[in-house]
Amino acid sequence: MMTYVGLQMFMDKLKQLIHSEDDSDDDIPSINHPAIIRERPQFKLLYQELDNPMIQTLFIHQHQHLQEVNDLKKRFTDAAEEAQYIVDLFVSGVHIGDNELLTTS
Repeated sequence: MMTYVGLQMFMDKLKQLIHSEDDSDDDIPSINHPAIIRERPQFKLLYQELDNPMIQTLFIHQHQHLQEVNDLKKRFTDAAEEAQYIVDLFVSGVHIGDNELLTTS
């Protein structure tokens, strides 16, 4: 299950994808690749959704006696983990595509 720290790390990655203009970023290769630039509005929307105070509260506070809150938190963390997997897969695909172009040139 994604922790609060994991959520913050994912949000930091999204922030880099949204705002970085520096192609020397070691964490995310090809950050200014046209495919990444084209998806920036989606990354921004996802970041805004994750930055919601209600979602942040789900991660910060313990809700041991409220089963509905725990169920909601589980569903949210599952969705956030899936989103993180998809973003990582997308960025990896862009990076691999760039490497293939370099080796065939």
